[in-house]
Amino acid sequence: MKNLLDLICKRYGLLLQGNLELGCNSDAVCIAINNSGSKFVIKAAKTDNSIAEIRMNSVGYNNLRKCGLDFFIPEIFAYESGENYAFMIMEYLGPNFLYQAKHSENPIELYLSLIDSLKKVYRASLKMGLEGSEAIKSFIVKTIEVYEKYVRTSLDKEAQIFPLLQQMHLSIDISSINFYCFSNWDFTLEDVYLTKKGVKYSDPHADILGIPIIDMACFGGLIKLYGLPHGDDGYKEFKKFAVGGVAEILHISTGQAEKIFYLGRLFQCFMSISFRHKKNPDQAMTIFKEARKVIERII
Repeated sequence: MKNLLDLICKRYGLLLQGNLELGCNSDAVCIAINNSGSKFVIKAAKTDNSIAEIRMNSVGYNNLRKCGLDFFIPEIFAYESGENYAFMIMEYLGPNFLYQAKHSENPIELYLSLIDSLKKVYRASLKMGLEGSEAIKSFIVKTIEVYEKYVRTSLDKEAQIFPLLQQMHLSIDISSINFYCFSNWDFTLEDVYLTKKGVKYSDPHADILGIPIIDMACFGGLIKLYGLPHGDDGYKEFKKFAVGGVAEILHISTGQAEKIFYLGRLFQCFMSISFRHKKNPDQAMTIFKEARKVIERII
């Protein structure tokens, strides 16, 4: 890895300054500076999974540009992918949203600023078509897959909640969803940056369109889970935005938006269990009990 980083720095006249650890799965994500002192981010990989992620990011960034969301992503100064390596040199965006929220003197104002910036993203990428309803169908399947793989095997061996999960297709009026826009269920605090130019997003998937009510449910849930300042109030603001402002942009009724929101919360609960069922079974069980309550709100 050191040889690849040395080669990148030599080619582009950069000097490594340190590592970035949050919000990335690549072999190396580093801060570097040029002769003028400007900062950049180098994301580099030599293992198969990490190479695949950088390639996926490149496709995701291109897809975001095609949707008119150039303002939403960092500037990419260089990208290269070979048989056994890949790297990307990007604009340095400063501290991510997780860091900002932890250290903010007014976290509620920070949450509301992000919400205001996201309105522009959703309106700019709004489209009409079946992709929105297909995204909900796929997300229900994904949620049940996570349940089967992690939750059922550890906390629900008799599959008591499985019949309820199967009813979600009937509880949400999927056929009424006719619009879609930017969405990524993996929209996390570590990959979001609130800058002077508005919100920026790094680490995109190749698929970047869907129903962001789900994103806001997962994002708000993480604010509570991470124990961020005014986390309960922050969660309420993102829920209000999801079932109000986002639903209005997507022409989805408040009642349907609430069901979709809790679908996102259910997925976030199941994902949290997947990370905790072995290391912290008591906390996983607490989250499972919350998941059962969430399902009831959907059906």
